[in-house]
Amino acid sequence: SSGINAEWPLRPGSNSVFVSNVKLKFIILIYCIIRRCIYINTSYIGAAEQYANLCGHVFRKRSEKLCFSTLIWTFLLNFILITIINPSILNPGPNNDNLSVFYQNVRGLIPFYDLGQAHPKFDQNKLLELQSYVADSKPSIIVLNETWLKSSILDNEIFMDGHYKVFRNDRSRWSHPRDPVNPNKFRKFGGGVLIAVRSDVDVESKKVKIPSGAEMLAVELTFPDGEKIVVSTCYRVGTLGNLNHDKVVGNLRTILNKRRPPKAFVVGDLNLSNVSWIDSSSSVPIEQMFLDSFNDLSLKQCVLSPTHVKGKTLDVVLSNSDAFISDLEVHDENSVCKSDHFPITFKINKKVRFKESVKRKCYNYKKANWDALNSELCHTDWNFLNSCEVEHGWTLFKSHLFKSINKHIPQVTVRSNSQPPWFDSDAFSAYRDKERLRKKFKETKNLEDGVKLDISRRNFRNLVAKKMRENMTDCDSDDHALITKKFWSYVKSTSKSTRIPECISYNNQLRNDPIDQANLFNEFFY
Repeated sequence: SSGINAEWPLRPGSNSVFVSNVKLKFIILIYCIIRRCIYINTSYIGAAEQYANLCGHVFRKRSEKLCFSTLIWTFLLNFILITIINPSILNPGPNNDNLSVFYQNVRGLIPFYDLGQAHPKFDQNKLLELQSYVADSKPSIIVLNETWLKSSILDNEIFMDGHYKVFRNDRSRWSHPRDPVNPNKFRKFGGGVLIAVRSDVDVESKKVKIPSGAEMLAVELTFPDGEKIVVSTCYRVGTLGNLNHDKVVGNLRTILNKRRPPKAFVVGDLNLSNVSWIDSSSSVPIEQMFLDSFNDLSLKQCVLSPTHVKGKTLDVVLSNSDAFISDLEVHDENSVCKSDHFPITFKINKKVRFKESVKRKCYNYKKANWDALNSELCHTDWNFLNSCEVEHGWTLFKSHLFKSINKHIPQVTVRSNSQPPWFDSDAFSAYRDKERLRKKFKETKNLEDGVKLDISRRNFRNLVAKKMRENMTDCDSDDHALITKKFWSYVKSTSKSTRIPECISYNNQLRNDPIDQANLFNEFFY
């Protein structure tokens, strides 16, 4: 069935297709080679026996050796084929890999002119590009600065519900108090930090309680072996002074000041624009205070290249265990979404297990035999329902109905996936084309390649917008003015609401239990 919970289609070039093709080609190749070898050996035996009869010699020893060689080749053929075809070898179990982290100061997921609105709209272009990158790369941890989000925006409007566990600290007077030294520099809206952890990573994640006074967020990850690490992020406005410094450093001490301090990774935009990270020095006193505090806490900066369009290293990846960071890369401008800060990716050298996606059965309505189902239901004698109690009658009715449904509508086994339903094979192909042109433009710096990149980005955004609209439209409905079932399914999935409220009241009676609620409905209608 189609809808907001539609399954992710098999995309071109996926691993499953690649493995199947390689397996088939390898089997055919090995089989042909070994068949040829066996043919040569057996032919040689037959020729040797004929020559022995003609010459009066017995080549028994030579024949025995060749027969033994033939048996060995046959055994190896069977062993190789079993090894290749065995699914337990092709799919050994849950994947084990290091934690991958994606970070960027996105400079707002909502437009600047909507900052003052209670219910602002998203910057759709930026959000779609971010979601497309996440759907393709699937980072274990996502860290964002300057989200500009508000409490009216739900977590699953950013990342689909169930795919990531989202932790947020949106800007407020609690997290961003007015600086008494520069009260006129205060901005009520903007800021905000976010950390999202993939739901299928086999770790326990929880928010670390830290005092207020700074736009900071920390998440503690506990692994099955008991080891703990803390991923923290901080966004600091460059005009803030000593009070903000004391709050940030105090929060970091809260995380690290333990008998056995965890491995900590601090990622964010600190706006330390005059710092020379190579020799850890700055001509600005407040920035030097931060450097001295990081040194006292044994936090080392791992990013030494510029992270901003003006050539400054404003974003940091600090850690008290920098040896556990690998594959750190500062990406190109706008390579993920439009921002004046560059994206940063790295890996934390800690092996994690990824939970297997849940399998479930659903009806394949496209292959349903509707005529046969309608005919069977129409010719069913339902009079047996007249002489039984309501509960028993409902059980019998449901049993007969699903017996007919299972007979005429086939079921398929599907696997829950982490991609949004609109990001299908067409969107994936358009996304890859955009990335290919971006890399080409980076190498050539050719104006023509830049124009092709802009056209590709525009086509990708238009295609995704079209896919999202189609995903919300009922194909069977001719009235486009109606609000579709898919739309309400999306609303219920994002708001986690149902058509029947948890508590129903009638005649000053409050009912929470489903049976009591049903009796209350009966009392109202009958």
